[in-house]
Amino acid sequence: MAFTAPAANGGSPITLYTATSNPDGISATGVASPITVPGLTNGTSYTFTVTATNSTGTSLPSSASNIITPEPPIIINNGSPYTKKTALSLALTYLGATSMQFTTNGTTWSAWGAYAAKRSLRLPPGNGLKTVSVRFRDSKLVISDIYSATITLDTKAPVKVTFAIDSAFQLSWGFSDSTSGIANYVLVRGTATYPACSTASSALIYNGPLTYFDDNSNTKSGTTYRYRLCAVDNAGNISKGATASRKKP
Repeated sequence: MAFTAPAANGGSPITLYTATSNPDGISATGVASPITVPGLTNGTSYTFTVTATNSTGTSLPSSASNIITPEPPIIINNGSPYTKKTALSLALTYLGATSMQFTTNGTTWSAWGAYAAKRSLRLPPGNGLKTVSVRFRDSKLVISDIYSATITLDTKAPVKVTFAIDSAFQLSWGFSDSTSGIANYVLVRGTATYPACSTASSALIYNGPLTYFDDNSNTKSGTTYRYRLCAVDNAGNISKGATASRKKP
């Protein structure tokens, strides 16, 4: 955190400043501004006070700073745990950084590039958990620790296992998606044709996580109904529409 030194030092040079957080009372010291306060919790809002120390003692705390909410040094896709694309958007934060470099395999690092708060990066192919690591460098070429974040790449749509309609027009289904898991199902119904899967369609009759649907009270005897069901996984992949039809007795 940055602060302004007092206009008066009480007749003796200031030899130490102490910054203290609220909440948690986490302190760090330094001989000038700024002071880095380690050990803060990402996402927690803090204010800080500063005291000055010289040979005669320590001052009263300053007034509280503005609210500061620390963020992780690297955030992938706004913190989303899954992605269906290899192209990523990174948010980066590191005080005093002038350059940075990355690795997606923990071994091979990119060339040093200018520090920026936003950066795009492409993952290597292959579904599964991916780790992106970054390290920063300041104007004196001092290199930071390595900071990492993870995201699961899933480029494959869910696969149908079952989709059936019984004589009472109870629909049931099952899909599999081993990488990111199923988020929800989209079920549409038509009579002349199989409608396209769309949550904006007038043919939509269900959009949710359940694996069954009771359509008995919404159907008429003597009519054939045509259903299309799509599964959406947590990465946003949509399955090919599974179809089934039945004539209401």
